[in-house]
Amino acid sequence: MDFFLFIFVYVGFLSFIVYVLLFGQSESNRNGFIGYVHSILTYEIWAFLKKMLVKIFGKSADTFLKKIVVYMCLTWNPFMMLFYVAILIGGFFVFFVWAFPEIIQIPTISSWNYVYIFLIIANVITTFLLCVFTDPGSITKDNVDIYLTHFPPDNLIFFPKFCETCKIQRPARSKHCRFVNKCVARYDHYCGWVANTMGLNNYRYFVLFLIANMIMCSYASYIIFRILYYNVKNSSILDLVFFDKYGNPSPISFSHILRYIIVEYRALFGLLIMVFMMGIVLFAFVAYHLYLIATNTTTNETFRYADLKEEIHMFENFKASQEQKD
Repeated sequence: MDFFLFIFVYVGFLSFIVYVLLFGQSESNRNGFIGYVHSILTYEIWAFLKKMLVKIFGKSADTFLKKIVVYMCLTWNPFMMLFYVAILIGGFFVFFVWAFPEIIQIPTISSWNYVYIFLIIANVITTFLLCVFTDPGSITKDNVDIYLTHFPPDNLIFFPKFCETCKIQRPARSKHCRFVNKCVARYDHYCGWVANTMGLNNYRYFVLFLIANMIMCSYASYIIFRILYYNVKNSSILDLVFFDKYGNPSPISFSHILRYIIVEYRALFGLLIMVFMMGIVLFAFVAYHLYLIATNTTTNETFRYADLKEEIHMFENFKASQEQKD
């Protein structure tokens, strides 16, 4: 297989897996092929592994795995946030060690980029801290009446409901988050990357956080591409000529140039692939949340509406089948 084709297939496969994991349970995908693959990746594989481990180690393995699942997936923990911080620090390290010195030597890149770099980094760190430490909109006995006034039930997807954990009447558009163990006003979702729930008070910071990371990845992709392009253009590799077995000359191919880049600039190339793919994913997230803002909807509500539509569809099919029998 051609080396360039291998890279293309590899990136395409990773992009497909990311799309399946992020959007496999969406309304348009949950009942199709994407939803089926999502079920395999998120349930079937792990159920099979669990079954195998129980056969090998006995019921103690099942108890141990349940504890891990509960802690990692159903309880607040900082591991995803620490993983994000580790990726961020690693990316900064690679950029400042391998990319920053190159920028200084490239005359076509303006010195203003030094300012842009630090502004972008400051923006990412600031929005991250705001997401982590801003209260999402906790509902307590002291402020529940205010939220009940602003968010009355619509009797469609939100009905009057009492929260047995918080011992309060739960306002519409709110939800009790098991991760932070509190009811959150205008609940959107829990984000493990910042180890906090996104709600009425910090959702705006979350959107800014997504935009900041998208800009950072897009800018890093642009700068690294400029560095690699400049170095390849000013190297002697473009003057190389290859001869086939019949002695016919041919210019160097893009595949050979790509191999040269991977060998000579492996750290920058690896960072480029990572930030480019993350930039695409972040663009999709930003577009999705801007759509939610434009329609005055939350992530939680989109799933509720999807469930409602599915129930209506099932009822209509049942009704039609009964009418046919009659």
